[in-house]
Amino acid sequence: MPTLLTPEPRHLVQVLYGEFAIAEYAAEPALAERYAAAMRRRFPNLLVTCTPIADPEDL
Repeated sequence: MPTLLTPEPRHLVQVLYGEFAIAEYAAEPALAERYAAAMRRRFPNLLVTCTPIADPEDL
């Protein structure tokens, strides 16, 4: 009998140049945090956000 798998929670990482997102990445929380840390090192003067995605279909 098939079972329904609940998707893992995901986070959205955005690199913002002013009000414009110049990069976006969605992944499970550990990978998203790792990506966000790398983007903060690469773009120290830009805002990098990492926020939970309520519904995976919101992408």
